[in-house]
Amino acid sequence: MLVKVHSAALLGIEAYVVEVEVDISLGLPGHVTVGLPDAAVRESKERIRAALKNCGFEFPSRKLTINLAPADRRKEGSSFDLPISLGLLCYLQIIPGECLRDYLFLGELADAAVQLLGAGGRAARRVDRDDDAGDVARLADAAEDEDSVSETGGVKLVVDPVSLDLVQGCVVDYVESLGGAAFKVTNPNATAGCGCGTSFSV
Repeated sequence: MLVKVHSAALLGIEAYVVEVEVDISLGLPGHVTVGLPDAAVRESKERIRAALKNCGFEFPSRKLTINLAPADRRKEGSSFDLPISLGLLCYLQIIPGECLRDYLFLGELADAAVQLLGAGGRAARRVDRDDDAGDVARLADAAEDEDSVSETGGVKLVVDPVSLDLVQGCVVDYVESLGGAAFKVTNPNATAGCGCGTSFSV
């Protein structure tokens, strides 16, 4: 059974759509992630297994292959935890796959919760579909009425009302290093973080 869930990643400072393909098939139980994943992406299987177990769901004892397309771009970070787990929940028939096709999902799993990622962005963003382009998805660039929007130096930050109180006082930096480029978030409200500044919990 193959389930497709949309997510996103960064290439420099530009975001692009990543198609997370979750394939569950007969064979020796195992978990393989392909599509140039880094160590944090490969470790997602342990976070997902623990989160599903703590929520009362059974992790499939099957051959599990996760493909992150396009396969020629390196995927970094823990934000693929949520789309992968949603694909597994579709396989378990906990949620219908139809309700996922119009959204992008980003989120790190911890125990039985979704960690707040980045600067308080939504876990799911609606995507627009071009009828002439089939299943090509584009990130919607318009803020919703209740969102808080601020712009500095040509960079626009959109925060939803649920996350606003959690990210008050945050500092967001764009950092380039030998390991790649990423946004680093310093949040005075955080109770725990990943150490690299890309995710935190409050």
